[in-house]
Amino acid sequence: MCVRVNKSELLSCKQDKSSDLLTLVSYNQKITVTNNIHQGEDNMIIAFIIWTIVAILFMGIGISAGKTKEPAGFFTFVDPPKVTDVKGYNHAVSVLWIVAAAIFELMGISFLFLKQNSPIVFLIVFGVVVLIVGMMIAYSRIEDKYRA
Repeated sequence: MCVRVNKSELLSCKQDKSSDLLTLVSYNQKITVTNNIHQGEDNMIIAFIIWTIVAILFMGIGISAGKTKEPAGFFTFVDPPKVTDVKGYNHAVSVLWIVAAAIFELMGISFLFLKQNSPIVFLIVFGVVVLIVGMMIAYSRIEDKYRA
């Protein structure tokens, strides 16, 4: 791999295989350039860490829903329904959130194996949409079962 600086000057180059350094030599000047081939992988690790934080938040919602003495809410700005068995209802909502967090985290593990800008990310995002719709359907069934 050689780089042409202008029409007449061609740089000779050599790459150190043990590191990501590319040395370009032109006349008596020596230029060392870092070749950031791993930067995309670092970005995907950051994406995985953020994804994991969200999964932990989901897990926290599930744990708090299981410990509350009043009916746990599911939708934002909507009062929880009047239920016949508060303990059973809260347990079911808690299990729903914890299972969703586990599935969410399993989907996020794929970030560790993807390259940046991989089209597979669209499948993961579609999977999240399916997960959220599935959570709403499951909650509707829980609500129907425990509604007073």
